[in-house]
Order: sequence, then C-alpha cells, then structure tokens
Amino acid sequence: MKKYQNNDFKRALENYFAALEGLSKFGIGQKIVCDIGEQFAHRILGIRVIKERNNPSIDGIDEDGNRVQIKTRHAHRNNPNPYVFRPFNIKSLKNLDYALLIILGDKFWVKEIWKVERKTLQKHLTN
Repeated sequence: MKKYQNNDFKRALENYFAALEGLSKFGIGQKIVCDIGEQFAHRILGIRVIKERNNPSIDGIDEDGNRVQIKTRHAHRNNPNPYVFRPFNIKSLKNLDYALLIILGDKFWVKEIWKVERKTLQKHLTN
C-alpha cells in the first residue's frame, strides 16, 4: 500500500491531469486513462503489466499467474456514466482468466475496482 501513497506520483498525476483536462476538449486522452488504470492495478493489486503486441487482450499477470485484462474509465462531469465499457472481443476471452474494471474518480484516483471472471463475461456477452 505504501507505493500507492507515493507523494511524487500523486503530484505528477495531479499536474498531468490538469493539463489533460484541457486537452480532453479536443478528444485527447482515452489511452492515457487506460495506462493510468494499469498503473493502479500494478500499485494496488500487484498486477505485472505487460505490453505484448501479439496478445493485445492481456494487459497483465497477477501474482498467481492469471491473465488479466484491465478496462479503465474516468468518472467526471463530462462522463456521467463511466460504467459503459467498450465491448470485449469475445474471441479474446479464451486468452484471459479475468478482467478488472477500474473506475477513476474526478481527480483520477481509484474510486472502484471490479473483478469479473471469464465465465461471467462469457455468459453475459454471448446472451
């Protein structure tokens, strides 16, 4: 938990997202939100983030070796419903063990993290 409370990291995020808020008016920033979500998954849950182009559906590996996809959304005044996630690629589900759905609050700190098992995703995506 100590890594999560790093003041330099917090200050850097606050400065960065102050600038990003202005850029969001021009449609810039969605990938950055995903990257921040991956960093929180690493810092809070110990997920080892991986960037493999040959397997884009896997964002990280947890401490037990499970393959994880991380989806992140930012809740702010221009996005009143951050619970709408882009659809999962049904074919990619066979490659992951579970997904983390991360909601960032207005100041880009973690508001919620949801863990959804592959079986649950498959059930809801194929019905």
